[in-house]
Amino acid sequence: MGSRPLVCLILSTAVLGFRDARASDGEIDRHPWAQATPIKGRRYVVKTNTWPEVGRSLSSRLERSFSLYEARFGPLARNRSGLMRVALFRTGADYYAQGGGVRGALGHFDAALDRCALVWDGSPTGDGWPIAVHEACHHYLWRRHPHVPLPAWYSEGIACYFEGLLDEQAPAALARLRLRAARAALQSGEAQLELLLRSRVSIEDGRLRVTNFATTRFYGLSWSLVHFLARDPAYRERFRRFEARLFAARTPASKLELEMRRVLLEECGTIAELERRWRKHIAALPKLEPRPRGSIGSLLKLHSGTPYECYTILRRIGGGGLSPDLRAHVAATLCRTDLVVRREAARVLAASPGPGGEEEILAALDGCTPKLRPLLLRALAHPGAGIAVERLLAEQGHREAALRALVAIGDARAREAFRAALRDPELSALTRRLGAHALRDDPGAREALTAAARDSADIVRTAARTSLTALDTLIERPMALDRYPAEPLILRTLPQEEEIGPPPPESAPAGVRALMRSASDLGAPPEERVLACRELAEREERDALPLLRRLCGPRVPERLRLEALRALVRITGEARGFRAGQPAREREAVFRAWHRAFK
Repeated sequence: MGSRPLVCLILSTAVLGFRDARASDGEIDRHPWAQATPIKGRRYVVKTNTWPEVGRSLSSRLERSFSLYEARFGPLARNRSGLMRVALFRTGADYYAQGGGVRGALGHFDAALDRCALVWDGSPTGDGWPIAVHEACHHYLWRRHPHVPLPAWYSEGIACYFEGLLDEQAPAALARLRLRAARAALQSGEAQLELLLRSRVSIEDGRLRVTNFATTRFYGLSWSLVHFLARDPAYRERFRRFEARLFAARTPASKLELEMRRVLLEECGTIAELERRWRKHIAALPKLEPRPRGSIGSLLKLHSGTPYECYTILRRIGGGGLSPDLRAHVAATLCRTDLVVRREAARVLAASPGPGGEEEILAALDGCTPKLRPLLLRALAHPGAGIAVERLLAEQGHREAALRALVAIGDARAREAFRAALRDPELSALTRRLGAHALRDDPGAREALTAAARDSADIVRTAARTSLTALDTLIERPMALDRYPAEPLILRTLPQEEEIGPPPPESAPAGVRALMRSASDLGAPPEERVLACRELAEREERDALPLLRRLCGPRVPERLRLEALRALVRITGEARGFRAGQPAREREAVFRAWHRAFK
């Protein structure tokens, strides 16, 4: 990136939930950037088009972090001590259009503008603002040492180190990501100090590129190395001497990595001893636990608090294993006027399908935006939502959405609606396919399925023929229409996948069992199964390992196999030859190797 990177970035991940937001879910943005409000503090001025409380929260965090930068790097020169500018954009669309952001990033520091730019939509507000602290560290270092080039591992590692320095439990999501990435690299043999010290960061084709490592692994390893050198009693003072020599040097960019490697080893000893102690430090780091869910007192603010307070509480609640009472509290926020609050409530409900709040979810389906609808439908995907069948059958304005919800619920009373759907050419092929799968154990649907087997759409014909085959097999062993049967599904009758295996263990939480059933249900949409695997990975559910290993089989659709493999890598930390960016043939060979290993 030249002698000094002009833009310092931190990538987004699944843990943080950022998506490329092009618009506010189809609604008119009530907070355009042209009406952004500046919030001035002692050292920072934050300009934002989010809620004022969000800007004040960010400003407070940065003011507290400033003293930490000052204590470690020294005070700023008088001609560089003016207010530090931060632009906090409400959506990704604003961030890319107005802030000059790079694709795949949640924030960056731009030296040309002397400003940090951040995107708020989907960021862990209320969890310590780790992204902002990271970029503000780059900003401070640039003002303190404007002409000093820094090696990539130190520049990103020290910024990641400050993410959790005020309160190590605060940025829980991001801290867990750093630690998980470092440990995964350690277990796969990728944690090689020599490669890390020689790594470089650049921007190519509008995206961040790192030599020697996948980007997430590079950030995790850089953080762990700085954490080790700054915390280990045997290396703490040596590392400070290395930093003093680093900031005093005027090394050309072409010789930067090699020269700083030499300086580090002069201060900290041989590379073999340093690597051994570093690996031991990574293995001994404690696992950071997520924040506890909100108390009953805080839940009352879901109804009476400001939109910002409501959003913060929902972020803290998260998802998974919600009680019916808590689901009812969350579902009640679906009537709030602010789109961001409604979207977060839908995300929480979708992550933990179960009883509670059905009426509120159904009411929210009326006129909801396209991005909210799939979340709300997933929130209804459990047997307890059968009470909603009559209401959904009466839906005329959103018939396709209602039919998909009925498929997710799996109630026997909806059989006639599925049979009628197969004969309706106005419905999409995807909806007709889902209806055909839902009738795979309904003997009365043979006529409708036979007609659908001659449908003009390939996916409908395939689904109908699969369901007819299943009906022939089930004559000897009838089963009720239930998405979550007590006995294993007879998956061997379906040619596109092999048998998934036994049902989820009863010892697993209800939310986990529901996700496992979603991942193993051949009648579910592929997107739903992929999301279930992704959620199991986010929770690091070891109960799901047997299922995920079966989903890596050669007869499972490629996208689902890839997601199951990623989930296994994330939960177990085993790479088994998988690396990001592999060619298709190599990736397929890895899938086969995994399948053989876990038979």
